[in-house]
Amino acid sequence: MENTPLVKQGWLRALIFIPILILSIILSLSIFSFVVDKTGIKFPSKVIERSSSEFFQILGLYFAINFSCHILDNKNATFLGLNFKLKDFLLGCFLGIILITTGCVVLAMLGWADFEFKGFDLKGLFIYLILFILVAIFEEFLVRTYLLHNLMQSMNKYLALVITSLIFSILHGLNPGVDLFSLIELFLAGIMLGLWYIHRGNIWFPIGLHFTWNYFQGPVWGHEVSGHAIKESILKQIDIAETMFSGGKFGLEGSVIGLVVTILGCLWVEWYARKNQTII
Repeated sequence: MENTPLVKQGWLRALIFIPILILSIILSLSIFSFVVDKTGIKFPSKVIERSSSEFFQILGLYFAINFSCHILDNKNATFLGLNFKLKDFLLGCFLGIILITTGCVVLAMLGWADFEFKGFDLKGLFIYLILFILVAIFEEFLVRTYLLHNLMQSMNKYLALVITSLIFSILHGLNPGVDLFSLIELFLAGIMLGLWYIHRGNIWFPIGLHFTWNYFQGPVWGHEVSGHAIKESILKQIDIAETMFSGGKFGLEGSVIGLVVTILGCLWVEWYARKNQTII
């Protein structure tokens, strides 16, 4: 017999989760700052410092999810689809590579951007690899596990997906170089990332997609990633056309090409995930 949740409405559980999450993240970052101050750690680079901070935020997020599941839902967090699935993760990684690479190749073919070879800084590329894996885990766990799952319990799953995708877009609202066009594209990216979850009930495909989308956009092709400049990259993108076409200082996500490849990604994920749907 399934345990009765302490809070019966899924939308209300999702709402209560938000202050729990905020407090947990504040606590985890406070612990991070305390450890850094007391030990006198000097980070070799800003990327390593951000990676360390991201790791502590993931710990805080993971605690908030588990706490909320046990208290509000009255069950273990495994129902959220957190269990690692290598096949899903690798498929997501592959799709992210295909989408970003297609977008950059089209940019070059249309003459909207050029690419110069910079070289291989293996250490720098590896550090960014770690950072973008952590970023993908944090953002996907944040938006597309507890929040999305519980909203789906109270409303149509596509409406729940729209709401969480709006949240995903708004969370990037203060990024450097952001504008209305890039926020719309990020909303669609949220749809693309969440479609797998609402059909398959596992988070590791969107984590893989999110990870390689960011990594290949920045450290491989040399564009900004959601407005953040990348210091070490294999190629360097030189924008030729205006921002709407090249992406400007925001990255491929701020361009027409980014919008098109994201829509194509949405269509493929919806088709494939529905074909292999899991009831959650």
